[in-house]
Amino acid sequence: MKGDDTIAGVIHVKLGNSKKLDHVGIKIELIGHIGKFWGDIVNCSQDMLMNKNESGTFLSNARELEPAGSLTQDKSYKFKFKDFDKQYETYEGKMVKLTYYLQVTIGKSYGFNTTAKKSFMVHEIDPPEGEKKIMNLEVGIEK
Repeated sequence: MKGDDTIAGVIHVKLGNSKKLDHVGIKIELIGHIGKFWGDIVNCSQDMLMNKNESGTFLSNARELEPAGSLTQDKSYKFKFKDFDKQYETYEGKMVKLTYYLQVTIGKSYGFNTTAKKSFMVHEIDPPEGEKKIMNLEVGIEK
C-alpha cells in the first residue's frame, strides 16, 4: 500500500466455547514502529548490549470499537483509518527495522489483555515514465 492509502477492514470477535466475555473495552490501533537491533551479539561492546533494544513508536492512532461491557455472541466491527499519512516506507536492514501494523486489544479487568497484530507494508510507488509531471523552466540571459 502507498503512504496515503486508507486502511479499512472488519474485525471479527469470536467467543468460541465461552458464552460470555466481560471486557473493559475493545480498540484497534494503527502503529508505526522503528527498532534497532544487533545481529552479532558475540562481537558487540558492552554499550551496544545496553542499547540492544532501542526502539520507538513514531505513529500511533487508536479507535475504540466497543466501550466496556459484555459480549454474549460473536460480533464484527468495521474500522477505517482515512487520510492518515504513513510517512516512511517499510524497511528491514541489518540493524534497523521499520514496521507498520494494526493491533486489536480486548481489555480485561482480570488476567491478561487479549491482543492480535497484523503487519502490513508501505511502499511509495513512482508513477510510470509517461505519467511523470513535466516541468517547464524559463531562463533569461542578459548581455
